[in-house]
Amino acid sequence: MHSIEKANTFCFYLYYFQILCELLKSDSVYKNSKCVILECSVCVLEDTNFQHYFKQHLEQFFDYISVILKVVISEENVDFCMRILQTICAFNKQVIQKEVFSVLFIQKALQLTIKILECIPSQHVTDSSVTRVKFEIFKCVQQVIFPKTRFKEISLALFSLFSGKSGHHSATLETLLESLSSAVVNSKPDATVHLFSIVLQAFASSYKGDTVSVHRMFIAMCFLVGFNPEVKLNSTSECKSLLKHKKFKKSFPECHIQKVLEINETSMKVVRNLLGVMSDASIGLHDISGEIPFQDWLQGLMSAVFSCTSKDTVSVVLLEVMCAFIRLQPLIIEPNIREVLEHVMLAKKPTEEIRVTYVTFFCDVLKMFVKLSRLQKFVAKLLSLGTTLNSKEVEELPTLPDVLPAQFCTEFQIAVALLPGGQTVELMKTLLFHLNQDCIAVLEKQQGKYFGGRQIEDTVQWLQEQFSCKSCVTLVIFIYSEEHLNTH
Repeated sequence: MHSIEKANTFCFYLYYFQILCELLKSDSVYKNSKCVILECSVCVLEDTNFQHYFKQHLEQFFDYISVILKVVISEENVDFCMRILQTICAFNKQVIQKEVFSVLFIQKALQLTIKILECIPSQHVTDSSVTRVKFEIFKCVQQVIFPKTRFKEISLALFSLFSGKSGHHSATLETLLESLSSAVVNSKPDATVHLFSIVLQAFASSYKGDTVSVHRMFIAMCFLVGFNPEVKLNSTSECKSLLKHKKFKKSFPECHIQKVLEINETSMKVVRNLLGVMSDASIGLHDISGEIPFQDWLQGLMSAVFSCTSKDTVSVVLLEVMCAFIRLQPLIIEPNIREVLEHVMLAKKPTEEIRVTYVTFFCDVLKMFVKLSRLQKFVAKLLSLGTTLNSKEVEELPTLPDVLPAQFCTEFQIAVALLPGGQTVELMKTLLFHLNQDCIAVLEKQQGKYFGGRQIEDTVQWLQEQFSCKSCVTLVIFIYSEEHLNTH
């Protein structure tokens, strides 16, 4: 008799859910009525009697949640979103089949959960409310997908993935990687960027103590957006990629990872945000065990970022990626700074947004060299650009303020003024050498000609008015070498 009553109760619950879902999907329901239906639907999720039913029917639980979330996002109701996220977190603690719960969450609700962020900008909410919503999303992803109890399972699965073995398996990690890969191809760019950022943030927060696993997760996520640089491994002198598609197939036979045929702006934005997550979480870059040469791999990543952009152009996202590298670890970018400066400084900046971002980037580079106590090297790198300029036509060059912005020159002046005595002497020796060898003779030959829209004599006076130290004057004059003094 008891079993018959239980079956009847479950049939009633199922019928009730079906009615609510049909009403939520209907376009004929008035807006005010839809708010009432949403309230009823969310109350059902929060009710303990209904939750008892859902514990035995997890797939129906997430089907029901996905329907509600789609309506809530379209209605741009942040309060309902918060209640749903909190219910998922609370329910996750009650269920016994936690792996099944996490897999279904990834398959049916993860990307919808990220889409909640789309309804925030149009809402006139306070900054604290926005922060609260983002935190609830992060907490939901962290607790459902990356609980502390799943650490060993995911760590071993990542180890198997990178070693190309199939000894350890994680259904949660397999489903997550497939979902991330699918998002790259099928989701909107902003949603994809948010998804990758929150997933790595949640992973790093839960498993921060295992830096090797965090490194592996970072590399795997970069692979999914098309970045797979080669790195020299300790066991061999040749450079190899740490990941390949066949490794995914061997570790996760049922996992469908889609190949990225072209690296685009979304790929760059994902990398920018992932670097930011690593920096914010203070993840160490050195692997004591020597399993993953992560810092070398990051240098390869930086080179890969540059190789997929045109040499004659610069974009906002490229500059932001470089700033993210500097923030994470200056020593990643410092060995290749000449190539970076050559690309970025001498490229035209057609929009105001690019010019503003360029100023931030250039000042960050200056601060990096000051922090490393290598300002003299920075100046030498700038002066060496004269060789590159000799191979360029005047029409290919940007205007003077787009090469050395006023804000940078001000900060450069302050940095020079604050140098210790010994470093100041060495810096001035370098500058005076270039002034005598490359500038004075050129200026004498070029009297009456034009530089930056002014006659040479006027240009020198203008530079001296802009900068109180001769070092800056020398820099500007030298960067526009003899062949390019007749400009614009």
